[in-house]
Amino acid sequence: MIAKRHKSLMDRINKINETIALRVTLAFGTMITTYLFFLYGFGPIIWPQYQVQMLYWSNTIQLWSLPLLMVGTNILGRAAERRAQRDHEMITQEFKAIKDVLNKIDRLLGEESSLRQCWEEEKQIELRRDSQLMAILEELRRMDRDGREGTD
Repeated sequence: MIAKRHKSLMDRINKINETIALRVTLAFGTMITTYLFFLYGFGPIIWPQYQVQMLYWSNTIQLWSLPLLMVGTNILGRAAERRAQRDHEMITQEFKAIKDVLNKIDRLLGEESSLRQCWEEEKQIELRRDSQLMAILEELRRMDRDGREGTD
């Protein structure tokens, strides 16, 4: 029970730390911050009597901001990695679905080709049958004419 509470507390602390690091990283990555630090660089020129204090604060800002920015960058990297993994899984599923559809199309085209071939064969058989029937009909007509001519 205590271990569970401890883990829950640590999870909340980590969540708060990551939120702070992420927000600071996003804030540092703006042009406004760039302009502010640029103007801060002119401070010792404008107020030479505060040069030592400004140098101290400049070093202090660098010391705490570097690790903070690294943590924020790591968080952003993890989020990008999760998005990339989701995208990869989704694209893999879509690729599989497309592949299945193409396989079905290939199968249907094969069946259509077989049906077309059967239809062509049936058509040829029907044409031969028709010509045989026409030949028989012509023979019967000729026989009928010959029979009529013989009785006359």
